[in-house]
Amino acid sequence: MKINLILSLILVTTTTFATEEITIKDKISQMIVAGFHGYKCGKKSEAIQMVKDCKVGGVILYNRWGSRNIHTPKQLQKLTRSLLAASREISIYKELPLLICVDQEGGVVDQLPVNQGFIKPNLIPQSLGQKNDPVFTLNYVREVAKFVRDNHLNVTFAPVVDLNINPVCPIIGGKGRSFSGDTKTVVEHAGVFIQAFSENKILTALKHFPGHGSATGDTHFGMVDVTDTWKPEELIPFKTLIVDKKYDHFVMVAHTINRKLDADSTCVTKSAQKSCVPATFSHKIITELLKNQWGFKGVVISDDLGMGAIADNYDLRTTLKQLILAGNDMLIISNHIKNNTAQVINLIEDLVKKGEIPESRINDAFNRIKTLKAKI
Repeated sequence: MKINLILSLILVTTTTFATEEITIKDKISQMIVAGFHGYKCGKKSEAIQMVKDCKVGGVILYNRWGSRNIHTPKQLQKLTRSLLAASREISIYKELPLLICVDQEGGVVDQLPVNQGFIKPNLIPQSLGQKNDPVFTLNYVREVAKFVRDNHLNVTFAPVVDLNINPVCPIIGGKGRSFSGDTKTVVEHAGVFIQAFSENKILTALKHFPGHGSATGDTHFGMVDVTDTWKPEELIPFKTLIVDKKYDHFVMVAHTINRKLDADSTCVTKSAQKSCVPATFSHKIITELLKNQWGFKGVVISDDLGMGAIADNYDLRTTLKQLILAGNDMLIISNHIKNNTAQVINLIEDLVKKGEIPESRINDAFNRIKTLKAKI
């Protein structure tokens, strides 16, 4: 009896200690997916600081913008192994493994290109949709997913489930990133894409909610309003996968303005524009529609904060506040902009301390992240 009592006390003490270890700042840090510069992970490198000092929820690797992170398979594997080794030295990562993310859609958004010794062949989503053979897509994507896994990556921000409504959309249709303009085709091919990556314990992301395929502009370079071009059927692939197929990984939200879904948008930009709140800032679109009405249980992640639609129109503090209040659980900071990760974490912590962001919103985001990370 005494032994059982002692063991119970030890268990309670240990559990309490583990809970107390995770501070509000730790929870905020887990909300960040950060980019960095460099192909290596030295002891004083930016990448190691992200992990050891900032304790970020994840890092994102790129093969563009000059000297970034991906050069050859051998180099990439060494880099990802170093990141994982560094994370194992930090206690929070024992229960919340570091996410090592990449945009691997195929086609133009290909971070592991053939000419650098990576994946082949590289089929674009549009060609897969045109072939319209889900079994072929499944087998092809299985090869890609295995290669991604073998390079120690555990998240791909794909598939794109935007409808190809505007074939010359400069960032979706014009680059062949959409499977199709037909909702059934998009759902079928996105479904097997998710299946193939899930089999390899790799998380995926539906993007770009609530639909970017009708746009006439590119949010990388400025504000894009889809109000006059967006159609309700653009929601169907997202809703079908989430509500009917119970998809619960990531949903990535676009920086597009859509007054058809949020007519009450108010201006919060540095400029004097009216009705200029993007979907990433919209509580109606993210929390009320995606989370409450559809019951999405996964993690909502913003598109990159460094894109022109955000960086050119909002100050950083406003951006962080609006994103989190709207319902984003994780934020991508690619760091090709001047804001550093520690600054972002400190700003969010200050917003919580001053009551501008309720602590309950941070706790909800953290719990979603924790549940998702358990899948890998």
